[in-house]
Amino acid sequence: MILRNYFIHKKNGNTHAYSSENIFVIGLIIFMLFSILDIIRYNCEKYGLVKGRNSNYLFGFTTGALIFVLSLLVSYFFYNIYSSNIDSMQSRIINLAYIDALTGLANRTRCEQMMKMLTEEHGTYAMISLDLNKLKHVNDTLGHNEGDRLLTGFATILSDAFWDANLIGRMGGDEFLVILLEDRVFNVSKRIHDLYSLINEWNNKEQMFKYSASYGYAYSYEVPSGSASEVYMLADNRMYEMKREHHNENKEVL
Repeated sequence: MILRNYFIHKKNGNTHAYSSENIFVIGLIIFMLFSILDIIRYNCEKYGLVKGRNSNYLFGFTTGALIFVLSLLVSYFFYNIYSSNIDSMQSRIINLAYIDALTGLANRTRCEQMMKMLTEEHGTYAMISLDLNKLKHVNDTLGHNEGDRLLTGFATILSDAFWDANLIGRMGGDEFLVILLEDRVFNVSKRIHDLYSLINEWNNKEQMFKYSASYGYAYSYEVPSGSASEVYMLADNRMYEMKREHHNENKEVL
């Protein structure tokens, strides 16, 4: 079976033909064979052609035991490498599934998963819906590279301003979400103030464009149904109200 599996793996181009299980079984088989040879030799010496010549030195058993112990060590070494590779692959798969590739924040799938969990737990939390202003304008006038830089810069600002948030995610395009749980709920106003302070600092250094964002937030206790999706919708509606106010103010200035 070991040889069969080995040749199947080699035929399929599998580089992991020498698995920890195979090494362990090979060591065990060698140990058993050496022990059997010792038993045969002992019986030959005692009852065979050379009667009376009984050697108590079990060379085969000792050698087989040594090989078996070495195979255990090698098997353990291979197993650790395999486990590390599996953990690394699982981590990469999780990143692909739940991390936004551009910003490094949680993606929409992860945000929706978090909302489902919050709905089931019925805890206290706050959601902040944010919209990055003028992304389309930057993309159209300066190019998508600058638009990507605008997005990644804003993601960094969010991470710094909401450094202890339970989740910071990108819902898609220029829309972002921050979720705060338990005691962090009571710091929403302060964190938004910190956000705008950081935006001003970044704008003082930035030459190509200016960071600007609209926001709206809502608390879990504002929605009787306890649905996190409805809390997000409430926060999102308040964000769009702020966005419309800014848009109307800009029209009046013009």
